[in-house]
Amino acid sequence: LTYQQLNQRVNRLAGYLTSLGVRPDAPVGVCLARSLDMMVAILGVIKAGGAYLPLDPAYPVDRLSFILEDAQAGIVITQTTFGNLFQESESKPVFLDACEQDLNQFPPERPKSTITAENLAYVIYTSGSTGKPKGVMITHANLVNFVEVSRSGLDVHPEDIYLQSATIAYALSVRQLMVPLSVGATIVIASSEEVGDPLELFRLIKRRRITLMDMVPSFWRSCIQRLSDLSKEEQINLLDNSLRRIVSIGEALM
Repeated sequence: LTYQQLNQRVNRLAGYLTSLGVRPDAPVGVCLARSLDMMVAILGVIKAGGAYLPLDPAYPVDRLSFILEDAQAGIVITQTTFGNLFQESESKPVFLDACEQDLNQFPPERPKSTITAENLAYVIYTSGSTGKPKGVMITHANLVNFVEVSRSGLDVHPEDIYLQSATIAYALSVRQLMVPLSVGATIVIASSEEVGDPLELFRLIKRRRITLMDMVPSFWRSCIQRLSDLSKEEQINLLDNSLRRIVSIGEALM
């Protein structure tokens, strides 16, 4: 997608969501496969004035239901593939892969919004490893400050190609999605298969000329192990890529 195509799709979705009653601070679930639609949904919720509520389709149904109920999300944007996950939920499903006709009724221009810096941009839930998952509320001011600091610290430029590899239910995804967009850089969204296989991920990095990526140290160690199983020639070929920076995050490096 070009920026223009992305913006028009997002604006149409934002208009549609507004017509469904999405208002400032209203949580809207986003549960989609790793795809361009994932990006459209997140930005569409924000432009509609709502707060996106990231949901990983790999989560158990009980966890998804708990988060939607706890956040009081009236709508969840998803795909028909995942319709069975929300059969018992009171949240209204919007199937992004089946509502093209509805979306086209709305203009490609940005809808009017009354949101301020103190309104919510998203609500993200903790892992729940120490009890029930807890929702963390992030305002637009929080998000903008984070993006500004990250953009400056990582020295991101319009020419960069940033790898998006984290689940949207993980805070790292916010940096991978929002920072490149803030400077006009390119985002490449890795598929679930590529995220799960270090060699496939490195093939993607080389093929798409990725320049920036984030990685938790434990995954990096598994990458090194998989690479060590290759011949020297294969290693050199695979690592002859465009990466200029790998950011280590979330765990002790050693």
